[in-house]
Amino acid sequence: MILSLFVFLYDYNYLFLTQKKKKIKLIKNRNKLIKNVKLKLFCYFKTTIKLYHFLKQSFL
Repeated sequence: MILSLFVFLYDYNYLFLTQKKKKIKLIKNRNKLIKNVKLKLFCYFKTTIKLYHFLKQSFL
């Protein structure tokens, strides 16, 4: 949900700043943005799980 909201805001701003003929560029940038956000979320999730396991082992 957060990802879709972020992409929507990005599209909204981009369309107001550029002309319609640059729509192909918009789609490419949006796809790149989605990949970057997904990758960051994935890395954050992985590190959180690792941290959780580490703390669990330390205190038990």
